[in-house]
Amino acid sequence: MRSPTAADVVRVWELGCERASWYRGLLLLAPGYPERSFRQLAALTIGQRNIALFALRERLFGPEVSAVVACPQCGRRSEFAAQVGELCPHQPAADGAAPPAQAFGLAISGMQLRCRQLTSDDIARVPAANLGIAANHGLAQRAILEAHSDGAAIAAQALAEPVLRAVGEAVVDNDPMSELMIAVDCADCGHAWSAPFDPVTYLWTEIAGAAQRLLHDVHRLAGAYGWREQDILSMSAVRRKFYIEKTLQ
Repeated sequence: MRSPTAADVVRVWELGCERASWYRGLLLLAPGYPERSFRQLAALTIGQRNIALFALRERLFGPEVSAVVACPQCGRRSEFAAQVGELCPHQPAADGAAPPAQAFGLAISGMQLRCRQLTSDDIARVPAANLGIAANHGLAQRAILEAHSDGAAIAAQALAEPVLRAVGEAVVDNDPMSELMIAVDCADCGHAWSAPFDPVTYLWTEIAGAAQRLLHDVHRLAGAYGWREQDILSMSAVRRKFYIEKTLQ
């Protein structure tokens, strides 16, 4: 994986400001895998994509991840902190060339199903895909390659809700890191629950903040020295910081 430059960070944020979350996830990965097309990145399973995003996050911002979540019982805010390696023990393929989505068998309520892992393309085609894989019936239907009962084929759209729920859960089980839940304990009321953690949303928030800080530096240094944006962004962080401090003296 290639480490994104300051110019990459600004460009990714610019391109993704008005885009859906699944698209942002691929934008985030694109600078790290310049040898792979956007279509090839979209063919990664959701788990493979998330593993690569965790690796990218560690490169850009370090290994510690923290977040604040509201307790569903008392409403008080609790802080969660962990290391990237604790949240995601897996490593992405060195060149991003992960194997294609795999098929797997599933037996539910007397039916035999053949399903597959999901990709960003599936999320792009399903409304409200932000509900999560296990809870989204549209995604579960896309994961079903074929379903049979007593030798007769059954359309995915005809399957009952409990079956689709089981398919969604099986998809998550067969694609590590495709859906991440973190254990949280409320320090005030003691309530314990599992909160979803979306690496795309988390990393995008950090990228947006970093891009805007970089553009603030560009604005200050261009005004002070007349330098071009591309020249300022091509500087090392140490040099930019030095010049910024000079403008404040």
